[in-house]
Amino acid sequence: MHYDKLQPRDSFINAATDYWVGDPCYVVPEEYWDSLCNNWQAYDKKHQDDEDYKHHYVAEVQDEEVGLCFHLWSTAYGDGSYPLFVNDNKVADLGVDAGTLSVIPMSLIEHWNKQGLIGDYENMGHVVEAEHLRGELICEGGDFFWGDMRLPTGMEEEDEEEDPWCEDESFC
Repeated sequence: MHYDKLQPRDSFINAATDYWVGDPCYVVPEEYWDSLCNNWQAYDKKHQDDEDYKHHYVAEVQDEEVGLCFHLWSTAYGDGSYPLFVNDNKVADLGVDAGTLSVIPMSLIEHWNKQGLIGDYENMGHVVEAEHLRGELICEGGDFFWGDMRLPTGMEEEDEEEDPWCEDESFC
């Protein structure tokens, strides 16, 4: 698998297919996983002194066998559970065990599934329809945006209710 940082000129994408959204460790076939991680770490190490270097960026991963690519990025705080929104409606909570999230074309997921390379992907992520994935892919501080989809990992959700016990800070 080939790994590279998504360039701004390539970041405007109008999806032609639905995409699976979730932690890539749940669906990237085991035979590709080590290569993916090694390439990512090598890229990070090579570019850590670059002026515009950021740990949170969208990467493009090419599956040379099939000729399809997918995108991944680091979450703001590593592993955990993060809400996925489409049109400002929460549609899923995504579990993360590898500190990263991804958007993978369903055609690639289906290819891996037909080859017997992955298991129960349906319960390990969420499928977002192509009609909601039009425009620029943006990652800021681990928060990901693409068209009508929003996946915040920075824990700053505006609709979180305040704990009534914390009005008096002596209780917090």
